[in-house]
Amino acid sequence: MLQPSQAGQIEWAADSGAGRHLTSFEALSDRGYDRSFFDGFPNQSHESLRFSTGGGQKDSSFSIGFQDRNGLFGKANHFTLDSCPMVRSIGLDVEQKGLGFIWLPGCKPYYGRNLAECHVSCSEDNKFYASRVSQNVPFFQSNFEVIEGSLEVKLPTIWTDEKQRWEESERREE
Repeated sequence: MLQPSQAGQIEWAADSGAGRHLTSFEALSDRGYDRSFFDGFPNQSHESLRFSTGGGQKDSSFSIGFQDRNGLFGKANHFTLDSCPMVRSIGLDVEQKGLGFIWLPGCKPYYGRNLAECHVSCSEDNKFYASRVSQNVPFFQSNFEVIEGSLEVKLPTIWTDEKQRWEESERREE
């Protein structure tokens, strides 16, 4: 169990493409934590997995646990990989922790803590369902046509305007 002197705050990415929570000692170091801070905590996991990452195939059978001191996420094992960011699997948080994950255009994404108080109104003909879920990752199918690539992708104005408002509000909070 973490001792109070070994507690801290850490930023992580919510990842819809990760089937498990992941971290690396490099990512923890990038956030200001010395590796010695975590000595003795990584353990052999109950499962040995091969992850398909942007850096290729990576195997891991070791994990380190993190317990959310705010109570939202509880205890969670994070598989340790070499050179990977710290990510939480949205699928695990939704399915195992019973949280809702909502992200609407122009708004910051959020987790719904109490689903009885979460109400999303959307008619059935306005929903686009995943075709399947495998290892906590949703997969969608769509028809497509291959077209010429573009050098520049412009973000929709609503998103860029909201992003600018977020950045301005964060600067005011500093």
